[in-house]
Amino acid sequence: MHIWIIVVVALVIAMALLFLLVWKLLCLRRKQKGLTEVNGSIHQGEYMNRFSVGPSTPQRNNTDGAFKFDYSTSADGSSKKDRDGSFHLDNWEFTDVDVVKMTNNFEKEIGKGGFGTVYLGEIYDGTKVAVKRLKEMAQESRMFLNEAKLLTKVRHKNIVPFIGYCNGVHKCLIYRYMSGGNLRDYLSDNNEAKDWLLRLKISLSVAKGLEYLHNGCELVIVHRDIKPENILLNEKLEAKIADFGLGKIFPEESITQTESSVKGTLGYLDPEYFQCSMYREGSDVYSFGVVLLQLITGKHVHFVEASNVMHVTEWVATKSAMSDIVDPRLEGNFHKMSMEKAMDLAKKCTSLKSFSRPTMVHVLSELNVCWEIQKAHRSALDSAAGDTSSGNSYSLGSQSDV
Repeated sequence: MHIWIIVVVALVIAMALLFLLVWKLLCLRRKQKGLTEVNGSIHQGEYMNRFSVGPSTPQRNNTDGAFKFDYSTSADGSSKKDRDGSFHLDNWEFTDVDVVKMTNNFEKEIGKGGFGTVYLGEIYDGTKVAVKRLKEMAQESRMFLNEAKLLTKVRHKNIVPFIGYCNGVHKCLIYRYMSGGNLRDYLSDNNEAKDWLLRLKISLSVAKGLEYLHNGCELVIVHRDIKPENILLNEKLEAKIADFGLGKIFPEESITQTESSVKGTLGYLDPEYFQCSMYREGSDVYSFGVVLLQLITGKHVHFVEASNVMHVTEWVATKSAMSDIVDPRLEGNFHKMSMEKAMDLAKKCTSLKSFSRPTMVHVLSELNVCWEIQKAHRSALDSAAGDTSSGNSYSLGSQSDV
């Protein structure tokens, strides 16, 4: 009997030791893969990649000083979260030394505004970045941190990719560089912007970005400063929304917010917001409607006519014929129904009362119809001319590509 007891005890001890060994090996393997378990959910840990996934924490290589990155995004593209579900900025932060190196000591200026100056930069793998360096003022500092926090929450093909920020001596926001410039410059260039289909493509891209902010994020985000200067174009003339300095997140229990002072750009401000300091998703819809009118007319938001300064919405209201409204640079190369539907949509978006404006979901639906009508019209013209190619240097793609 004593012998059997000894055998059983020995077997139990052996099995316990085996279990501990297996558990140790599993823990070691998990650690090597860079995974850590937090409150039952697994988050991606540190691993090296070549800028193919998303934003990151810059790390220094001890041997060559080159930038390395700790990607903090999961497989579905969502950002790394703290235990309480909130986003933290540590995973996105660059140092003063980093931004000085990537911009070659702020050598090449590519833009300037009330917030400060934008410089061209480059990270270790050759990816070009735009480094927005802010002025040293309290308001800009608050806007800077607000924009950085917001940008860690958004990930969409029609939002300018956010690379990171620097909160040291140099207050900087770092984005992927958009070589096509902004929409204002594009519309102001007399040698460009001659194609209605391309203008529709731009408007669709912006609308998709806004629809994502209003409906695709965990919480509703209102941009509050949609204008051509904040719509950037890449080398393929694909539009992406930028500059979230005034952006706001709605609490889950609210569909409207109020402020003590109005912020934004004159000409694009929602009249209701301007009058009573209340903003909502419809405020972005109004701003988008103004931009759509500019894409149709080619006009600035404010311009002088007959010695009077006019807003583009007021000017359109004085015209009865479509030929008097549409940008003459289009040279009549558009389908009448496509243009009329876009005009009607822009007027609805710029209604003085927010309850009369469509949602961005409806805006997308209507713009897709305009796009399909114009695309079919273009194809018919190309077929009649015996040319299957439009002859443009950009790719129009299918509806899902816009």
